Amino acid sequence: MYSEKEIELLFKQFESITIDIGGKDYWSARELKILLEYFEWESFFKSIEAAKTLCKDNNKIVSKNFINVNKIIEIDKNKKGNVNDVFLTRYACSLVFDILDSNNNIKVMFAKAYFTVKMLGKYKNFSQYQRHEKFKIQNMTI
Repeated sequence: MYSEKEIELLFKQFESITIDIGGKDYWSARELKILLEYFEWESFFKSIEAAKTLCKDNNKIVSKNFINVNKIIEIDKNKKGNVNDVFLTRYACSLVFDILDSNNNIKVMFAKAYFTVKMLGKYKNFSQYQRHEKFKIQNMTI
């Protein structure tokens, strides 16, 4: 079971990696991958590609929900390189986390609940989330 403090920390971690683009919230797929302790980008990216298909099947505009970007990262002190990333809307995140296997991964379970709640647009902070959250994350066990 996760304690209330651990759940609050997860909530704050997800909030801290939000990217504001033109007043709309996005999350970097690479940042989410790190937060969820996913080790392989290719595996995580396959879920993103499957989510794009679902987005299209739901008659949503893929390019508005999944923004492909290139980032320059520092490889070592004297070398930089490019990596692909995808900025995801709340809707895109909810699709990705519906696809990801949450067995034995409490953070993926939390992400599913977090983005479902974010999609509803109900909660602005952890205390509101804590008081009204239907998913009862604190009772999740692995």
